[in-house]
Amino acid sequence: DKKTIKTVLNKKLISIAYMIIAIMVFKEVLYDSNASQNIVNQLTYLHIPLTLIIIILPFIIGFICGIAVAFVGISFPLIISLTAASSEGGNIYLVCMLAYMSGFMGVMLSPVHLCLILTNKYFEVTLFSVYKYLYKISLVILTCGIAYYFLLKQIF
Repeated sequence: DKKTIKTVLNKKLISIAYMIIAIMVFKEVLYDSNASQNIVNQLTYLHIPLTLIIIILPFIIGFICGIAVAFVGISFPLIISLTAASSEGGNIYLVCMLAYMSGFMGVMLSPVHLCLILTNKYFEVTLFSVYKYLYKISLVILTCGIAYYFLLKQIF
């Protein structure tokens, strides 16, 4: 009927669909280009400790892609293999917890995160006015997550 056609051809709906498709294509390009492997290689070459790699890699990928599936699918295989091969290895559950928390913070701070984009459009606010509040709570969550990781690492 006419109402369905009008809804499907709505400019806002089309722009949202375009954003979703663009983010998913970008995720695949990032994955196929082995950019995440190059990041790991560079961090390893610079003798960055494994714990920092576990924090940095998912955060960067989460920030770039803005979607949790991307940072998990791209960074977790690399982190798990690095952890297994490392002498400082440790509990894989703790490593995954730290990596997920870090990647999630990257997603939450990402300017391409769909929830953030749509919320900003709906409330007609700028990205920077939201970041004013978002970065503070993200720092608290990141700090608590890292502290929790080291606490549990001492226990287990």
